Amino acid sequence: MNDKHPQSSISRRRFNTTASAAMGALAGFHFFPALSDNKLGKPTVVGIGAGGKGTADINGASKAGFHVIGLVDVIDSTKLTKLEGRLRKMGQTRQQFPDARFFTDYREMFSEVGDQVD
Repeated sequence: MNDKHPQSSISRRRFNTTASAAMGALAGFHFFPALSDNKLGKPTVVGIGAGGKGTADINGASKAGFHVIGLVDVIDSTKLTKLEGRLRKMGQTRQQFPDARFFTDYREMFSEVGDQVD
């Protein structure tokens, strides 16, 4: 009987174990350079939606230690004379984070401060 598959010196199980360990090591080494670039400062975040649920998210991130560097909403509440409901919350959020730049388009925000966001 003619054998079409010659016997290998390494078993399939051994090959899979070795290959998995090698892939894990390669994936792990990818993250080490990113850690060395850390400035050991506060992580930064931007808030998309400065009123309603966005207010709760931004406040939660701030309380967790994040530095809010940008806020974006489709309505610029400082240009309106009457603030009601969501608009009032949006205005309060902007006052709470005076150092954060305000945008009305998230694409513009990420274009200008995206490289600063952690």
